[in-house]
Amino acid sequence: MSDLRIVVIDDDRNRRDKISNILPDYIEVNESASGEEALRFIKRDANGMLPNAVILNGNDSKSFGLYAFDWMVNKSGDEEIGSIPVIVLTDDEFSDKSLEFFEIGDVIFYEGEVDDDRLFSLITEAIESAEFAEEVVPLSYEETRSIDRLMGHTVKAPGGDGRQRAVVLDMDTRVKNLESALERGQKRVRDIRHLLDAAQKLKEQEDDDLLLRRRRRNDNKHKENQQQSFLQKALIKAEEKDAGVGKIVRDMQREANLSQHHPSKRLEGNAGKDVARTMDMLKQKAVSNPFGAMGAQGNIKIDDSRLSRRPAPEVDNDKKTVVIVDADTKSTKLYALFLTQKYNVVTLDSGIKTIDYAIRNPVDLLIINPVLPGMSGLATVASIRMQPGGSGIPLMYLVGDDYPEPRSNLLGPKVYGILSKPLKKATLVQSVDGFFGN
Repeated sequence: MSDLRIVVIDDDRNRRDKISNILPDYIEVNESASGEEALRFIKRDANGMLPNAVILNGNDSKSFGLYAFDWMVNKSGDEEIGSIPVIVLTDDEFSDKSLEFFEIGDVIFYEGEVDDDRLFSLITEAIESAEFAEEVVPLSYEETRSIDRLMGHTVKAPGGDGRQRAVVLDMDTRVKNLESALERGQKRVRDIRHLLDAAQKLKEQEDDDLLLRRRRRNDNKHKENQQQSFLQKALIKAEEKDAGVGKIVRDMQREANLSQHHPSKRLEGNAGKDVARTMDMLKQKAVSNPFGAMGAQGNIKIDDSRLSRRPAPEVDNDKKTVVIVDADTKSTKLYALFLTQKYNVVTLDSGIKTIDYAIRNPVDLLIINPVLPGMSGLATVASIRMQPGGSGIPLMYLVGDDYPEPRSNLLGPKVYGILSKPLKKATLVQSVDGFFGN
């Protein structure tokens, strides 16, 4: 016969079998799927012995375990049955169902999935804590009602033969159990608060990152709008200037036609203007704006000595063409001297001239200052990129100390370097040679 007996009440057959398998052979296990069926096991056997422990499912929907525990404490009429250690399997020892067990009497909660070692240790501790003391207090059963005198001791039950005893609960043990339960609850609260704080910090960091990305996107959009607005204004000015030049050409043609076929009408219509003066004015207009519609940023004042067209510079087709653009003409001339032995070097001082040159001529490398008078270097590059063949022109930026934006903003497709002014010969030559693989 087994030395110990345990009653398992659980409507989950798999869990009943698992509990039975983890208990050693010297423990007899009585399994029951309902509370009423279990009541026949929670009684004295042929030798008058009660179960050493009862294991209940605290989460069953029909509350079989709660029914059996209430019977043991309030309806059995036997204090020893009400004192049998009860272990309640639960998902949360602080749930409403768990509190219902506490309202009836003392129980031991086992939280979580069934673990062999942990559950067996809990059963062993419960049985050991319920064992009788070796020394029995020689008092009658009626005197056991004096809890203050018999705290933590055991006495003979009425009509018993010495083996049946009534247990007086140890209040110190109850207090310790409740303190342990309170400490576990407080630890859970601290853990949950820690997780909440970590989640809140993560959320705030994500919100900050999202706000920063929005600001950057808005800044980039604002810059694009500014560049588009500038280009639109430049286009309008160019169209107006071309319209003015076209009007002058039409007037000149009309003047020439009248001079040839109707001299008298020409004199009457123009009130004494002569063709020679009109021709001189037109030539001056053409010379003052050699780039046509692309000269929308303003006329270039040129004296009469420059009316004759200068011959185009000789270009060595075996050399690469490097275009350097900066408003500082002294610096660009110096940079041209550094590179002229190996490359065809073209120096320009405005964005409009650069666009016009790039449209008409091949460019192997463009070195441009992002800060230029009138159309900026960035707007110039954006305009070139929109021209046929302009998207593939490689470039380097020539940046001075007064550049207000972060230089990392200049990086992008086809940007192969950022050169800082003032440039030394070795730096410029090494950068250009390195790009062309020389």
